[in-house]
Amino acid sequence: MLYGLVVDTKRDEREEMERLIHREAAYLSEDMWNLQVPVRTAQLPQLLEQEFDLVCIDVTAKGMLSWTEQFRKSHGGTLLLIIADASIPPTAYLKPSIMPGGLLLRPVKTEQMQKTLRDLMQLCIDRLNKQDGAGHFVVEERGERTIVEYGSIYYFESREKKIFVRCAAREYGFYDTLDHLAEVLPGYFIRCHRSYIINRRKVEKVLLGQNCIELEHGMTIPVSRSYRAEVKNL
Repeated sequence: MLYGLVVDTKRDEREEMERLIHREAAYLSEDMWNLQVPVRTAQLPQLLEQEFDLVCIDVTAKGMLSWTEQFRKSHGGTLLLIIADASIPPTAYLKPSIMPGGLLLRPVKTEQMQKTLRDLMQLCIDRLNKQDGAGHFVVEERGERTIVEYGSIYYFESREKKIFVRCAAREYGFYDTLDHLAEVLPGYFIRCHRSYIINRRKVEKVLLGQNCIELEHGMTIPVSRSYRAEVKNL
C-alpha cells in the first residue's frame, strides 16, 4: 500500500490530479494507493502526524508554505510535489527546509502534470520494491506492501499472533517474529520486553524504577526484567 495526499485550492486542478494519480497507479503497478484529498485546509493539522509516500501541495494558499516546512521536519523521506505560480518567488519553496521532488508552475497543462506525477509515483514504487533500503521498512500482508520510514517508527509490538509496527497516528500488522526483527533492524532499535522493540531515537525518558520507557507523544512501553540491563545502557 502506498499513501498519497493532494492539497490544492483550485478545484478543477485538484480533481484532475486525483484522476491522474488513480490512472497512473493502475498503469504503473499492482500496488494499491490510499489517496487523501482534503477540501478544507482546516483538516491539515491532523495530517502532520500521518505518513505519506507522495504529497502534492499548493503553496500559494495562505499558510501552506509554513505547513509544508513543518511537514518536512518530520517526513524527511516523503516526496513533495510543489504547485506554485508567479506570485511566489522560487526561493520560497526551492530550499533545504522543503526539498521538493517535483514542481508544477501554473498554468499547468495536463500532459505536464501527468508526466511529473508518473515520475514521482514510479520513485515511490521503486522504493517499495527495494526492500533492503537502509532507511525504510516494508510491511507485507495479504499481497499488499507498505513502505514505512524507520525514522517514523516508534515501536514494534507482538500481539494477537502478529507483529504491529506503530507510527505516530497509524499502525500496520503483519506476520513475523520479534526475534527475527531484532536481527535485521538497524542498531538503534532495541528489545525492552518480550513483546516490544522500540526505536531508541524516540525515547524521552527511561524510568527503570517504574519499569517503563516513555516515548514521544506520551507513548509508554513496559520494560521487563530480562531486558533491564540493555535498557539501562540508554
